[in-house]
Amino acid sequence: SGLVLSAIDGGLTGLVRGFGGALVGLLGLLPFYVLRAMGAGDVKYMAAIGAHLGAALAFQAVVATIITGGILGAMFVLFKGGAAEMASRYADMARISAVMKKVHYVSAPEGSAAAERFPYSSAIVLGTLSILLIQELRFL
Repeated sequence: SGLVLSAIDGGLTGLVRGFGGALVGLLGLLPFYVLRAMGAGDVKYMAAIGAHLGAALAFQAVVATIITGGILGAMFVLFKGGAAEMASRYADMARISAVMKKVHYVSAPEGSAAAERFPYSSAIVLGTLSILLIQELRFL
């Protein structure tokens, strides 16, 4: 729908704008899918939103989504009582990454609060809406 509406709104230029936004949305969250930190549906959802927004706003929405997702994820773990385990795991990742001189990810142990999934679509919606609200306030 984003590509169709972009094409209707701006013709060929709009279609290219929509593809650019979809690509930014896709590539912005793809590393998290590769690390198994989120599902493919969330990545496709961000790409679809990017098609509506265009590349510049899609980039801002991806950044806002990542920040929002981090906050929501930390709150989720805190409420589930897994903050100490998560802090220890991230300290281990930092130590291992420093020694190996490349980023090393340590998966959360099965059954821990950090291993539970939360609906990342909520972070995508809140991050995107925050960018759209900021854009709207700029034009007032």
